Amino acid sequence: MSDSSLLNSKIGRYEIQQRIGRGGMAQVFKAFDTNLDRVVAVKVLHEYLSDDPTFKERFEREAKFVASFNHPNIVQIYDFDSVERNGERMYYMVMPYIPGKTLRDVLSDLRQQEKILSTAQIEQITINIANALEYAHKRGMIHRDVKPANILFDEHDQAVLTDFGIARMAASSGLTVEGVTVGTPAYMSPEQVAGEILDARSDVYALGIILYEMITGQLPFEDDGSISILLKHLNEPVPSISNLIHMPNPALDAVIFKALAKHPQDRYQTAAEFAADVKTVFSGGQVDLPLIKSAPSPVITTKADIPVEQRSTRMTQTIQLMTQQIATTIGRSPIGIFAIGLLLIGGIVAIGLFNRIEPAPTLTPTAGSSSMTGDYDSSMTGEEPLYFSISFRANDPELSYWPISDDSTLMRRLTDNDEYLFSSILPGTALTSIFAREYDYSDVSLTMEVTLQAESADATGFGIIFNYQDDDNYSTFTIDGRGRFGIWTKSGPTWTELRGLDEQWTRDPVINPIGESNRLQIEIMDGTYIGFVNDKKLVELSEQPISKGKVGIYLGTTPSQSDVPSTLLIDRFSVFPPEAARSMTGS
Repeated sequence: MSDSSLLNSKIGRYEIQQRIGRGGMAQVFKAFDTNLDRVVAVKVLHEYLSDDPTFKERFEREAKFVASFNHPNIVQIYDFDSVERNGERMYYMVMPYIPGKTLRDVLSDLRQQEKILSTAQIEQITINIANALEYAHKRGMIHRDVKPANILFDEHDQAVLTDFGIARMAASSGLTVEGVTVGTPAYMSPEQVAGEILDARSDVYALGIILYEMITGQLPFEDDGSISILLKHLNEPVPSISNLIHMPNPALDAVIFKALAKHPQDRYQTAAEFAADVKTVFSGGQVDLPLIKSAPSPVITTKADIPVEQRSTRMTQTIQLMTQQIATTIGRSPIGIFAIGLLLIGGIVAIGLFNRIEPAPTLTPTAGSSSMTGDYDSSMTGEEPLYFSISFRANDPELSYWPISDDSTLMRRLTDNDEYLFSSILPGTALTSIFAREYDYSDVSLTMEVTLQAESADATGFGIIFNYQDDDNYSTFTIDGRGRFGIWTKSGPTWTELRGLDEQWTRDPVINPIGESNRLQIEIMDGTYIGFVNDKKLVELSEQPISKGKVGIYLGTTPSQSDVPSTLLIDRFSVFPPEAARSMTGS
């Protein structure tokens, strides 16, 4: 039945106003409930699903089951029914109308802007959907098609999952065979690809893919529209998230690897277990999981309980079912049918080659993967900064953002030992080395591992610059070679110590002496500045001005130094959102 024949018509008591979505199993319309005077969404199932004469009974059973759900993160079913229209039986469900974008739309928009969701948004969405799945799983309902296109956002920005029961109706329709499931290739579990019996752990796998995509801005296995993505789910190792975002986070890697384990028994057994570890990692805690650095055992390339021939048949049947779904979307045109034929032939050839290969070797995720730009803590809108951790190796992509200069009075360059050298012989001068002058930061966590060389004057000040506007206006959290610290704001020629103390420098034994490395960290969030040296909190200031600015490295030479330079060697400089830094350090 065409869309145009439904627009401006009525299905039962519902006036169809406009189509708002279409998928492989249904199309969705915005409609008006004439009985209750409210706007609703009407999901009309495609005709091919009802070709089986027993579909009506299954539809009513599944719809009634899902309608009994009452959970804030599951789209409620208001009503369901079937009507005769133009000689065909039409099945439909009625749900709340939730305006706005799906998670798929949001991720697509952000990808075009080279951004991703904030860590708070990622955590909330993951926990919301995990809670929905746990609720449904305890009642015996597996979703089978968890994907961003089935995740909406309500008026409180809570993520809600839709399409419960639809995939199971399709899987049991006359177009499928026993043991074959439907789903979306990019989010299908290995056992789903192989056409094996599914349980709740398949939904956990799909949610793990979504979490991976939200964090990195890309899928773990590229979906190029071919059958190759199914084989990747079965055999390829999951790339490390730490490599993709250039932020070492073994706890997060461990959670992802467990959620995306090839064998269900190696995965999280429930969505609640998955949610608990996600909460722990995002709050900066550690999880009691092994860090799997190699590919888990493949499902099909190793000997398993199901014979290879039977698994090949099931996979072929799964491909056939997917082509049927494609056919309902692109129509019956010769070009469409030809495209489907190529897909099916390619899949069958891939299976034939696949069954003849030897078990895949264990692989280690490749280091040095490219990262997104300005991504880790982006919001839905707005210009976002660049987050990174650089160890000043020659191939670090952020190296080009640091100033390089080499003259008789000021030197900023790389050393042969992968350090950033910042040195000057200018006496009594405040010097800066600013990272990426095109990026501004507000709430941010900055970390620097730095050594003041022993030949320098011990009163040399050095530290982290934040809120930088220009060389006359910025703030700095600073230590010196005498074991002292302070936090200042520079405005023109005037320096102001923000703690308001009579003694502007404060000694602390945690600060290592000149010639030894120190780790400085300043965390800025909601007008609060917290400064750490060697993981000890030394400064906490509230109600500070909230402003955006650039970040960098500060070097303050002494008035009395002559031809002896003050020299810093920086081993690492990191810029993260405050919550991401906590996740990385566990602090």
